[in-house]
Amino acid sequence: MGWLDRYCVIAGAACVVGVGVRLLRLWKTARRSTPRFRPEARPAPQPGRLITLARTLWGPWPRFCGRANPVWSIGCAAYHLAIATVVLGYVLSLCLLVVRIGQGRSLPDALSGQIGSHAWYPANLAALVVGNSEPAAGRFLFGAWHPAFVMVTHAEVAFALAGNLCLLVSLLRRRMGAVLRDLDPAARDIRHPGRFSIGHFLVRGLIFLIIQSELAANLNWWPDGVYVHVVLAMTFLAALPYSYLAHIFYSPLAVGLAYRRRRDRVTA
Repeated sequence: MGWLDRYCVIAGAACVVGVGVRLLRLWKTARRSTPRFRPEARPAPQPGRLITLARTLWGPWPRFCGRANPVWSIGCAAYHLAIATVVLGYVLSLCLLVVRIGQGRSLPDALSGQIGSHAWYPANLAALVVGNSEPAAGRFLFGAWHPAFVMVTHAEVAFALAGNLCLLVSLLRRRMGAVLRDLDPAARDIRHPGRFSIGHFLVRGLIFLIIQSELAANLNWWPDGVYVHVVLAMTFLAALPYSYLAHIFYSPLAVGLAYRRRRDRVTA
């Protein structure tokens, strides 16, 4: 195993440990802070589950985010759309990789497509998943659907680049968390200056490099660009549980708890 293989293993282990600790802390906090109603005291139910879920996901945007800080909010929307696309692509690639292995197919090199024992090394496995838009990896995973998947990755890169630039510019202008416009008549002329965070800046810079490396790999600017993308992606994965972006892992649980609070009318 080379240094990149060891790095992938260490980064994956750091991510698993960090996520486990975060999830345990979140679960304990949620059980302490979420109120419970007795059946006879429970308020009338919401109109329906889908409407309640839509209000949970979309409600904060028109009421606060979109009004308070449009540039930051648009950046968040574009960036999260790209993140959702990336995560779905990685999950799909990982599932297809497991299926191909279950079918007994030999794993190829992520770049050349050649079969060899090194194809089972952690770095190549990560390259097959992370570099799923590469010709060799894409043809192995998606077959005839590879061109369509590449088109989706191009759209994802565009959304990620636009969203991250909006967030980065807002951060450098100290507009993170700022209230720049009126929220409603009762909060007229109330403003908040925003702030700058070195942690957010470092994470945004790393994400910007990841986007550029994926763009360079898709455009074939250098032959081994996918491995640069793997190094940056594994660094990002290892840092996730220990940064403010840890919510990516427990966001389904957070959405579930927010849904329950809105269903029970604990939140407005």
